[in-house]
Amino acid sequence: MNKKQNNSQTSIQAKTQTSTQTNCEKKRQFLGTEKITKLMVKFSVPYVLSLLVSALYNVVDQIFVGNSELSTLGNAATGVVFPIFIIAQAFAWCCGDGCAAYLNICQGKKDTQNVHKAIETGIVVTLASALVLTAVFIRLKSRF
Repeated sequence: MNKKQNNSQTSIQAKTQTSTQTNCEKKRQFLGTEKITKLMVKFSVPYVLSLLVSALYNVVDQIFVGNSELSTLGNAATGVVFPIFIIAQAFAWCCGDGCAAYLNICQGKKDTQNVHKAIETGIVVTLASALVLTAVFIRLKSRF
């Protein structure tokens, strides 16, 4: 009975691994064979929604700050800070999107060594750009 259970468990594991591999292969084939317009629509809609949420962040800030004790002075402060926020966000997206694109290319080539290097480089560049931006904006703050 033990041998039968072991054999049935082994066959179930083999079937699961095979079905997982075929699902991954189907996803890869989908990206390689589907029309570009369909792929653009599928992947651009979440990106556009994230941009809208980001823009709504500023609108909601303006509403809450405008209704607080700070009123117009608070609205002026959030209006000044918003472009700085957008600049920092642009650097983060630049590093993240560039790293993600290179990461996808490496995964397509099944080059795991460069995948790890890409992740490390993306993290280091993001942190370095954050430190540089922080230093620049602190320096600008002291001028005004």
